[in-house]
Amino acid sequence: MVFASGGYRVKIYDIQAGQARRAQEDISKEMRKLQDSGFLRGLLSAEEQTSLISSHDDLKETLESAFFIQECIYENLSAKQEIFCAVESHVADGVILSSSTSCILPTNVFSKVKNRKRCIVSHPVSMHDILATILFVLWHT
Repeated sequence: MVFASGGYRVKIYDIQAGQARRAQEDISKEMRKLQDSGFLRGLLSAEEQTSLISSHDDLKETLESAFFIQECIYENLSAKQEIFCAVESHVADGVILSSSTSCILPTNVFSKVKNRKRCIVSHPVSMHDILATILFVLWHT
């Protein structure tokens, strides 16, 4: 929702078939609620923001044209490493890879990534009514 509110196209992927579609539907409902309560971020309406979001069951298709990848899964080191290895094989060198890890060291999360200079930790904040921010964590490789 943070990225769509800024006018960016957002593609959602989940390893479980159909889960990305359900997430997209939930996001659409939440955007309408935020708009109705006057807390929707950005200059676009809920309908316009929702139109920027698509769901996919194929990782390669999801990553086409991406310039920023945001991983938002549970805190499991091997799962995060596996995702970033899979993602890296489908994107260009300049694409930013971002993890939402909270308690795993970034050095460990990105240890299997070939081009670590493009890796960051960020937490897109979804409390639209309170904050309009992204928290970035920087570290030395």
